[in-house]
Amino acid sequence: MVLIFIFLSMALPAATAAETSQYVNSSFARAAQSLKLAEKGDAVAQYEFALMCERGEGLPQNHGEAVKWFRSSASQDYAPAQLFLGLMYASGKGVSQDYRQALLWLHLAAEQDNTTAQFYLGGLYFSSTALPRDYAQAYKWFSLAGRADPSRAKTLEVLAEKMTPVQIMEAQSQIRNWNPRGPR
Repeated sequence: MVLIFIFLSMALPAATAAETSQYVNSSFARAAQSLKLAEKGDAVAQYEFALMCERGEGLPQNHGEAVKWFRSSASQDYAPAQLFLGLMYASGKGVSQDYRQALLWLHLAAEQDNTTAQFYLGGLYFSSTALPRDYAQAYKWFSLAGRADPSRAKTLEVLAEKMTPVQIMEAQSQIRNWNPRGPR
């Protein structure tokens, strides 16, 4: 029994090391390829490289570098990058925490019908202590996000309890009149 355990413990690290090496090499190659395209101004490649920087995939984790590439991509009106840049500002990763910048970038992504951005935007309006609360805006964004994921709409029940009937009517009017915009 002890010999089997010793044998297994000796065999596993070698296999894991080989698999890890293969993963690291492929991650590094993907990062290098994304960087080449990102430097040429490709918004999707900039976003993908920023994700790799943020997560430490194929290169050392570097939040500041991630913000740089998210910003380059987001400035080209790429909604997923706008979402992540907003989250970086909200969390203070790679930049000074700035809820106004978070709100700006999340708004840009949410207006393009990015439901994750809509959900986070609703959260900022609902519970931020750094920004004025706006329950009508929170209701609007949570409602729009809930179209794609009904489980997100459950937040509306909690929110509606805090709202006046006038606020709810205002939010519902905004929802009826809302049209997503495409990238500029």
